[in-house]
Amino acid sequence: MTPELARRQQSILYLHRTLLRAGLSLVATFAWIFIFEFTLDLSQSLVSAFLVAILAYAVSQVVCMLATPLSAAHLRHGMKRAMLFGACFAALSFAVLGATLAGYFSSPISWGPILFGMLLGAYRALYWIPYRLQAANFARQPNMFFELLLALLPAFAGVTLVSVYFSSLRLLFGASALMLVSIIPIFFLRDSGESFRWGYFESFAKLFDRRYQTLALRSTLSGIEAATLFLIWPIAVFLIVGRSYLIFGLVMSASLMILLAARSLYRDLMRSGFARGSISLDVAFAVSGWVLRLVSGTPLMIVVADSYSYVSAPAGSPEYVAREHAADGGSYLDEYTALQEIGVSFGGIIMCAFVGILLFTIPLPIVLALSLILAGVAAGSAAFLSHKIRAHAY
Repeated sequence: MTPELARRQQSILYLHRTLLRAGLSLVATFAWIFIFEFTLDLSQSLVSAFLVAILAYAVSQVVCMLATPLSAAHLRHGMKRAMLFGACFAALSFAVLGATLAGYFSSPISWGPILFGMLLGAYRALYWIPYRLQAANFARQPNMFFELLLALLPAFAGVTLVSVYFSSLRLLFGASALMLVSIIPIFFLRDSGESFRWGYFESFAKLFDRRYQTLALRSTLSGIEAATLFLIWPIAVFLIVGRSYLIFGLVMSASLMILLAARSLYRDLMRSGFARGSISLDVAFAVSGWVLRLVSGTPLMIVVADSYSYVSAPAGSPEYVAREHAADGGSYLDEYTALQEIGVSFGGIIMCAFVGILLFTIPLPIVLALSLILAGVAAGSAAFLSHKIRAHAY
């Protein structure tokens, strides 16, 4: 591939990713809030609303975990097909959620959210990005104008939700349309395939293989943290701000804008400082972010806690602006990446089971507090294991 063709391919991929991330940034966090509010309106029970949201998230993780080996095995037929189907499932999932809020798929109450979770899990399992192109994109200087627009989308969604008729439906269907439009650039990408040597059941057996136990455990812990970050914490924030969509959106956008402003400065400081590569410092940052979230009781404190956690998060962390988690940044590399995806989903299922069981035995505020504590322990342990993995790699 000539340098000019390579740059053209990177630009096409960047356009696709920007459109897809815009759709996700607009509604990904709000989706779980919509499910929570939808169930709460019908059941008049906070616990039931929380359980339905947890069930939908758990279903998405189960589908992702079961489908990932099949998806990875089919990459030999080409990456474009995986990207196309993945983006289609993402668009369909939010369209189904919009239809659910409009009164379809709502009898019984949990049917629509579960279908949403299934489709979202299929997107997570199917969507892979050509590794070389994505690596080249990561090496590029990000366009701060587009990054700023993505960070402002939660605030835009919050304003829309309090000022426009049928706003939740418009946002969900609009985000779905953006994701469908993001498919167009994929047709102009050059196709490439990847081999996957493990069998279906072998892929799950590797999760418990002693040779991969550190990697699998780190991924599982990361999944526990991700479930808390993308499901439980947003609902907790929504309750803290008095179930105000406007304040919720403003808080999310403010945190992301601080992330954009401070992340590169923090990275330069860590690379040049004496604490470079420090295990204790990485663990302390990972845990202290969740401690700050635990004591947050006002919108300002939430912004401070989220900004601190986002800025100090280690490389390879969830893509906060798009509010999604992928074990390897959404790109496919080898069998280890598939193993990590399975581990992340497994950790999400564990977290959902933990919270679901607690909801039947203790009050909701205590459940939320224990969830944040467990996420902090998982984040610190994952940071420690990351250093262990890097040490073995070299």
